[in-house]
Amino acid sequence: YYQQCTYQFTEEMLYVNNCIALESLTTERAGTNHIARLCAVLNANDKREGEIIYQNFQKLYQLRNAIVHGGEFRMNDEYFNSLLALTSRSLIQLYTYGIGDVKALNQFVRENGFGDMKNYSSTPVKTFVLNQKTLDIIKTPLPKLK
Repeated sequence: YYQQCTYQFTEEMLYVNNCIALESLTTERAGTNHIARLCAVLNANDKREGEIIYQNFQKLYQLRNAIVHGGEFRMNDEYFNSLLALTSRSLIQLYTYGIGDVKALNQFVRENGFGDMKNYSSTPVKTFVLNQKTLDIIKTPLPKLK
């Protein structure tokens, strides 16, 4: 799904397909809260950052719902950039930790919660950071959707 995201003709479809890419990380029965938690645990360095990422995903998904279900919305650059950063960073984290399937991801989340990321791996995650701006984007609280 992530690769397909880049071939969309509208920002709305690009946005929705990035949400689908994150949804595909888990089972079809998982809800928004579960996906938000996966993103938070994969990307946060500590509990505070995890809570921000969790809340941000909830807001990002509200915009997705408005697009998909025909609600009123205005495409928001801040939301758009945050979702793109979260999707790409989450996929990088899966690769970094060698998580190859839903079962392994769910186990990772159960074991690590919103814990201290430095303890997840013997190799510090900071060495894998390709773009500091991406990290800054996903760890900045989003405003309420207008």
